[in-house]
Amino acid sequence: MTLPNTFVTFFTTISSSAELLSSPLVLSHTPLARGGYNNVSLLTLASPATPSSHETPAPLLTLRCVLRLPLDHVEILPRYSVLNEVGCLRFVRAHADRLQIPVPEVYAWSADRGKEFVLLEYIDGESLDGAWRAMDEAEKQAVAQELGGMLRRLRSFSEFEEIGGIMPDGTLGPTVEGCKIFCGRSLLHDPSFYDIGPYPNLHTYALTYLDKEIAYFTHRASPLLAQHADKEEFDDLDHLTPHRFLALLHAKRANLAARSPDIFPSAPIVLRHGDLKPGNILLSRTIPRRVLGVIDWEFGGAYPLCKADDHVDVLEMETEEDVNENARWTKRIADIAEVPVEHAEYWQTAEGRGSQLLWWCTDQIVPALEEEYKGNMVGPPID
Repeated sequence: MTLPNTFVTFFTTISSSAELLSSPLVLSHTPLARGGYNNVSLLTLASPATPSSHETPAPLLTLRCVLRLPLDHVEILPRYSVLNEVGCLRFVRAHADRLQIPVPEVYAWSADRGKEFVLLEYIDGESLDGAWRAMDEAEKQAVAQELGGMLRRLRSFSEFEEIGGIMPDGTLGPTVEGCKIFCGRSLLHDPSFYDIGPYPNLHTYALTYLDKEIAYFTHRASPLLAQHADKEEFDDLDHLTPHRFLALLHAKRANLAARSPDIFPSAPIVLRHGDLKPGNILLSRTIPRRVLGVIDWEFGGAYPLCKADDHVDVLEMETEEDVNENARWTKRIADIAEVPVEHAEYWQTAEGRGSQLLWWCTDQIVPALEEEYKGNMVGPPID
């Protein structure tokens, strides 16, 4: 879509959402959704097509666009979230010939502290979840083929040398991952607390997850985190205080640092979306259904294949019937994408053990150490 020069010029002048929303070009501002990390609104902009004359008023050119505003400007995360969202969207559009994944154009953005926003092209589509329930079997199969192809292309795009998020200029930068920002951890997502990327290898990547938890439990009782920390984290663990847990983390970190990087699998680093839920996939409103857009790339970036997207949910599951329907089509999409099924024998190989160790370090470190404290070994030992 070619934008009128009036809008192109306008977008280059915007430095904050306040400046955008106060502009006389904004004809309407309609809230769309409040997500886990952003408020999303629909804006309609309007500008005269040509300079108006006294006799004939110029017709209005209108443009609909989507405004994404981080929920909390006080936290550290919004800056990196905006940089990553913009970087991933630009990257996917720049490699459209290979990826063939439709994404919205970025019109304007700011990652300045306290002024973070992203203004995007509006895609007039219906969420996958909303459309799926009204589709017949043939329509579902056609959409599944599209989604499977996209998933396969994401998992096979291995042009990266390091692990990281993607910056607006196409270089790699800090990661933004959901498992790094729960219970106030987003307040620590800054290089002053631990290395947030990019990372040269899986060994460094895994170590920084332990560093993240060490930073969290070090500052857990501080005014910075007190209102966000999980107060019931240790209620069912006799005598395991945050101080003792911190000592366990330090010990595990030292042991992992002493191990050879070869304990982790040699895996290609591929492009990841990071949140392929049905609300982030937009379909055409008319038949034949087709994918019009994949949105919300703030958790995207370059990640090892063992941490890549491996499925697409088609439904927000509310009933047992939904669960069964979603499972059936999730498997079919994964099969189309040629996502390998990892049998029990795989976990006994060196690659399987390395993958399990990475999963343990990045996704299960806190519950696994809690179970270990109780005497239950969960996952591969670092010792």
